[in-house]
Amino acid sequence: MLPIHLYGSDILEKVCDDADLKDKNLSHLIKKMFKTLNKSNGIGLAAPQVGVNKRCFVINTNIIRELPKDEKIREVFLNPLIISFSDKKISSSEGCLSIPLISDVVVDRYEEIKVSYYNQKLEYCEKTLKGKLAVVFQHEFDHLNGVLLTHKLSKGQKEIHKKYIENILLENQITYSFDNFEDILKYLMSLVNDRNYLSYPSCLT
Repeated sequence: MLPIHLYGSDILEKVCDDADLKDKNLSHLIKKMFKTLNKSNGIGLAAPQVGVNKRCFVINTNIIRELPKDEKIREVFLNPLIISFSDKKISSSEGCLSIPLISDVVVDRYEEIKVSYYNQKLEYCEKTLKGKLAVVFQHEFDHLNGVLLTHKLSKGQKEIHKKYIENILLENQITYSFDNFEDILKYLMSLVNDRNYLSYPSCLT
């Protein structure tokens, strides 16, 4: 298991460096990332989320039962690129392992994308991804460029999630002195990280 970095960690907002495909430790990192992803019941995990500044993420959509077979994969994406994308976008309701307790963030994503990457065998691949798989890829790809779900929230969504966090703190009799969404979210994540508020058990063990 690798510890997952939560919102407020500097590495989450950095643009990652290319992964060195000759790095002998790369396979060990990938193995650990898959183990962490499975333990956390997630479908995607990017290297910066576990404190590694490399352009690498893993995806496992096999746990989503309702997905069609062509959208179910367990794959490593090293130095991925989006080559092209469709004109059409779809609205996606998303969450993030680095921002626990915040879910159902509505994000517009391209419905279909063509991507390139190196797989775990270090083979160059090009694929066209559609639907949920395209959405998951774009979410993880954002992580490699320091882009988080919070960057995509509208003012109205921020207010909704701010009130939700305030209710969590109130219910747990936790005092705070923050006015804006970003600061109050960072405070909540610090409580989760310090185990003062335990509602996110798996990825912090």
